[in-house]
Amino acid sequence: MEITEENEQKGIGILESIVNMARLLGMPIIVEGVETQRQESVLRGMGCRYTQGYYYYRPLPIDQFETLMADERHLDFTGLHCKQVEALHVRELMDGNLFTDTILNHVLGPVAICDVYGRQVELTRVNEQYYRMTGLDASDNEDMSRKVWSGVRDDDRPLLLELFERAYERRPGGAEGNIHYLRVDGKVLWLKLKVFFLREKEDHRIYFVASEDVTALREKRKAQARSARPAARLPDLERNQLEEYYGTLPCGFGLSKILLDQDGEPVDFEIVYINRKMERMCSGDLRFVRALVLKAFKDDFGRLLRKAYQAAFLGATVEHFTYSSVSGHYLQLTLFQHDYGYAACLLRDVTSHQIYEGAFNSMVLSYREVYHLQLEDNYCRMIYPDETSVTERGNYSAMVERHFGTGKILRHDEKNVRDFLSIDHLRAALETENSVDYCYRRSGRESPDEWCQIHVTISERENGKPKTAIVTIQSIDKIMREEAEHQQVRMAESLGNMSDAFFIYRAIEDERILYANPAVMELFGCETMTELMELVRCSFRGMVHPEDLARVEWEITNQIRSSDSNMDYVQYRIIRKDGEICWVDDVGHLEASKWGEEHRLFYVFLKDITDTITSVQKEKLLNSNRFYT
Repeated sequence: MEITEENEQKGIGILESIVNMARLLGMPIIVEGVETQRQESVLRGMGCRYTQGYYYYRPLPIDQFETLMADERHLDFTGLHCKQVEALHVRELMDGNLFTDTILNHVLGPVAICDVYGRQVELTRVNEQYYRMTGLDASDNEDMSRKVWSGVRDDDRPLLLELFERAYERRPGGAEGNIHYLRVDGKVLWLKLKVFFLREKEDHRIYFVASEDVTALREKRKAQARSARPAARLPDLERNQLEEYYGTLPCGFGLSKILLDQDGEPVDFEIVYINRKMERMCSGDLRFVRALVLKAFKDDFGRLLRKAYQAAFLGATVEHFTYSSVSGHYLQLTLFQHDYGYAACLLRDVTSHQIYEGAFNSMVLSYREVYHLQLEDNYCRMIYPDETSVTERGNYSAMVERHFGTGKILRHDEKNVRDFLSIDHLRAALETENSVDYCYRRSGRESPDEWCQIHVTISERENGKPKTAIVTIQSIDKIMREEAEHQQVRMAESLGNMSDAFFIYRAIEDERILYANPAVMELFGCETMTELMELVRCSFRGMVHPEDLARVEWEITNQIRSSDSNMDYVQYRIIRKDGEICWVDDVGHLEASKWGEEHRLFYVFLKDITDTITSVQKEKLLNSNRFYT
């Protein structure tokens, strides 16, 4: 039976029934049709020792098959030559003669069943050892979940939620990690958790959690670290062995000694060896190696030290991704224990490979962020870069609101950006489209005001309805700025070729002229911009005849206030460089700015009307000047 995501639980249930029936009848089991490692892992978990299918080999010609079978290294006779030790199965554990309360409460250690939904973690079942470990009262079931969650240290809560996420993604293998837990009596425990996904119903995921208190082991290792610190330097013999083993690896390899203070806490690390590949990747500069590793942890040196300590002294394995500005490639960084007190680091170039969970290829290089969005339940999580912060996952609408509140999304064109990002709009738009996009401005490390394009693409539909989507945010700042520069150049060329005079000035007290085309210089009888600016004292006020200035400023202000389009129309005199007085039509437009009053500009067209204005019009304008003095 083919195991797909849609019928996985049903398929596993049917297979388990068949396997258990065969085992009860004492029949040997060989399962056919295994095509993926996932299927092989599920079957091994059921106790199926022998399986066959395309996962191992495709159909072979007789001569190739005989050659293959002639090599005994490809054959497994253990199930035929000796009695096989059967795996323990659930139905046997459910037998009350074998699986007693004593075993549950004393042999298995602290275990719990957790219900995880949204960002909530609720304990539904625990054994007696779990109560003893946490210091909780078994009679206080009503408030237990809240107390357990509040006991997890604040900065470890994202790690716990990530453990559940990893266990779900790596099912049935599960996930493990360490967290700090505060008992009700104030004692801080260092817990090692093993988490396994059991089943899913609606928005709830059920997990089995096995806990182990490793506080004493950690304290013992701290004491060992204080009394027997790592050697100050590697012996030449060991350095030669490192070169022999790791020198020619096709990936970068480095070894660091973790430096501890008097209390056994990590304070720094010292790089004691790097192989040839890492030398090339990092230009042979150990300072750059440190900078590259630190960058993988978002420049959080404390977090890097904690992870390196866990690798060197507790045997943990840590994976992160980073970008090398020297090579221009994306790298996968893996920390693991080489020896007690020493953390080894593998650097692998993953630019052209799947970068995270096999979901993306090299196209992700140009993306700032990538999210997985569940449209039905309004849940979103960041999947690139390798973000573990709980603030970058959770309720999608709340996350958008948080990005506005923290200034990550700038409030430029806020209404339209909010309308596009709203979950209701995305659900409706993706009903008929496979993808939608929008350009907006946000704050990033590269720029506090960066143009980005958000692209939302359907990942999965269910009964024709959009179910999940991939959200990518790509910087288009360089493109937008280049286009703006091109527009300015084109505008300058167009305005420069206009027969009408055109200029721009600031709409604040100094009214400074920012631009004037050649027609303005010709109108004032000037040959250069420098001559014009000296003549008018760099200001719009200097353009207007002094006797007309008060009337002109009042008319412009009054017309702008009463105009829906911020337009004004005035007539006044100017004094040319040669002293000649000319009359002009002034048609202006006040351009508002989202950056405030001090950034508003006037765009003005001037036309010489000296030969067309009548004597009656002149007299009327000159007589009205006295009312504005």
